[in-house]
Amino acid sequence: MGHPVLGPVPVSRGGNCYLFPDKPINSCALDVFDLVGEIEAQVTFNGSGQPVWNVGFIAPGIYIAVIKVNYTDGTSGTTTQKIVIAR
Repeated sequence: MGHPVLGPVPVSRGGNCYLFPDKPINSCALDVFDLVGEIEAQVTFNGSGQPVWNVGFIAPGIYIAVIKVNYTDGTSGTTTQKIVIAR
């Protein structure tokens, strides 16, 4: 299979960014870093439904998201993705 992705990209400031997993998950964690490497947001999700991150008032720009997932089949995975927050 592939890997989980966040979308939409770009996401508007104050908008929602959704996780689209590649297979069913039990939980996930999202760590968002600026380009200097400082953490800007941490989000965890447990349970059913689609994981969502409200970007709130994070400044417009380019960020790196580290996505860690625990799948229902007992496996886990980590991937990274660039995120753009628009004005």
